[in-house]
Amino acid sequence: MKRFFTFSRESNFHSFISLLTIVTMALTVIGVFPKPNVQANTYDVVIEATIGQEDYKVLEINNTTGDVSFYEFTVDGDPVLDGNNDQTTFVPGDNDFEDRLIYLNDVIIFSSLTIASSSEFALPIFVGDGYYGDTITQVCYDGDSSTDYRVIQHNELDAPFIPASLIGTFAYMEVGETTYTGFRYTPNSPLGQWDQAAINGSNSGSTSATTGNDGIARPVRFTIIGTTSSGKVVKIEDKGDGSGPHGYVWEDDNGDGIIQDDEWKEVKNDPDGDPPTYELDELMEEVANDIENGLGFYTGEAYDANNEKVDLVLYYKTHSGSYVGIRMDYSSSSDSWVLDAKSSISNECMVYLGYIPAEQDYNPDGAWSVGSRPGGSIPEAGYGFQNYARFDDDGNKDPYGTQTQYWYGGASNTTPDPVPNPGSGNIVAFPVLTHGAWPADPCPPL
Repeated sequence: MKRFFTFSRESNFHSFISLLTIVTMALTVIGVFPKPNVQANTYDVVIEATIGQEDYKVLEINNTTGDVSFYEFTVDGDPVLDGNNDQTTFVPGDNDFEDRLIYLNDVIIFSSLTIASSSEFALPIFVGDGYYGDTITQVCYDGDSSTDYRVIQHNELDAPFIPASLIGTFAYMEVGETTYTGFRYTPNSPLGQWDQAAINGSNSGSTSATTGNDGIARPVRFTIIGTTSSGKVVKIEDKGDGSGPHGYVWEDDNGDGIIQDDEWKEVKNDPDGDPPTYELDELMEEVANDIENGLGFYTGEAYDANNEKVDLVLYYKTHSGSYVGIRMDYSSSSDSWVLDAKSSISNECMVYLGYIPAEQDYNPDGAWSVGSRPGGSIPEAGYGFQNYARFDDDGNKDPYGTQTQYWYGGASNTTPDPVPNPGSGNIVAFPVLTHGAWPADPCPPL
C-alpha cells in the first residue's frame, strides 16, 4: 500500500500525521522577509534558498537546451563550496547521488525559497523512499512574485512518472485547466546527466499535474466549543497563526457566569510531573467520546485565511500512541458544521488508512494533524494536512516547548523538524489515502 503524508510548503506532517507530509494541501505563500530579485538569465527556472543571511542556488533548468544544475548541500543544509568559494553541483552517477538528492530536498522544504521563472509551473521531483514510501517533492510556483510558491509531497508515481522511474527523475510541467505540457528529465548515470523528453497529458491522470492550489488559504482556523457530559465548558481552537490547535477549559474566575477571553485556561500534558498528568489527552478523549456518542453539547466552525468555510479533519496523538479524531463537515443547507468523532483510533487503523508507516509511528506524543478542504466538498475529496507539535529552541521534540508546524526531513525521514515561517501556510501535505481520510468501523477491517 502506498502511503503519503507531507507538509506542502504551502511547501512535508511529513507525516501527520504522519498524515502527513503527505499532499496540497490559494495556498499562496508570501515571504515574510524581502528577497533580492533572482535573475533566471538563460534558465527557465532558478530556485534559490536563504541560508543564514545569504541566498544560495538550489537548482536551475533550461528547457530549451535541456541543461540542468542541481546544487550540492551537506546533511546539515549548508552549501558545498569549491576552492573559489563557488557552489558545486552534482549529477546522476556521482557518488552518494541519492543522499545528495535528499540533502537538496531538505533545503527545499526547510528553507525560504526565491523563484525566478517567466511561467507558472509544477516541478515534481522523485526523491526516493520517504516517510510514506515512494516520495515526490513538488515545488508549485504561481508566478505572481518570487516567493509565491508552495512545496507539497505525494507518493504517486503516476504520469509523468512510471512505476520504474529512477530516483532523481523530475518534471517541469505547465498545468492548464485540463491538460499539462512540459518536459521529463530522467537520470543517465553513465553520461552524468539528465535526459530530456517532452511530455503532455490529462490532469485527471496525474497526481503531479497540480499547482497545489485547492482554493484554501492556510493555515486554517477553527473553533470547537461546548459543554462536556461531565459539565465542563471547553474549547479546542486553532487561531490560524501557525501554532496549531490548543485545548482550553473555562474557569469562571469572577463568578458572573459569563465567559471572558481571559478565563480560558489552556490545558497541557505534564509527562515529567510527579506523578505525570495528561490533561490534554483526557480533554480530547472526553470531547471526542461525547461527540461520538451524542453526549454533551458542541458546536464548531472552520475557515481558511480568506474567511472561506472549510471541511476539517483533526487528529491528535495521545501519550499512549492512539489517536483521537474529530471531523467537521460544512453543510450549506443549514449553514453550519456537522461534527463526528472517534475517541480512540488504534495505531493499526492509522497504518491502514495510510497516515503513518507500518514500521513505526514517528509523530511526537501530543502532535496534531489538521486536514482541510473546501467546505461542502464531495466525500471523496482529499484534504491538505499540516502538522503541529512542541519543540525546544534548537528544534528538538519537547513536550514543554513551543508548538509549531513540523515536517519530516533527512535521509531517514523519521525525525520531525519545525518548518520555517509556519504562519505562511506554504507547507502542506496532500496524502493519497486509498482507504479514505476518516476511519470506518471496524478499522482496520476484520
